[in-house]
Amino acid sequence: MSDGVRIALAVGYPRGFDPNDRQRQWPAIFQTCGYPSVSVAASPGNFGDRFVTVQASIRGTGASGGALSPWRPRTWQDGYEIIENWIVKQPWSPGNVGILGYPWPGLMGFLTATT
Repeated sequence: MSDGVRIALAVGYPRGFDPNDRQRQWPAIFQTCGYPSVSVAASPGNFGDRFVTVQASIRGTGASGGALSPWRPRTWQDGYEIIENWIVKQPWSPGNVGILGYPWPGLMGFLTATT
């Protein structure tokens, strides 16, 4: 992140994804979560293998650095930076990113969207 904290990502690639195929692009589904369990977003198969899935561990959780503070704007900025500075810049990305989540991940999605 722009403040030097490292955020852990779990990226799922759909069946048929070829990193060398520069012609095909894949929209992304993004989720940020502090729960220790693996989310539904981790499996592209749950979305018909039509999306790359990206799950970020909130700072201070999982393998992410920093201190857990989900109600501070810096945490929401992390989601923005992952989307704008990583996901949409990938060669497979057409720039379309949906945010997924319910309970805590859903709230984090809404807070990320405010940025």
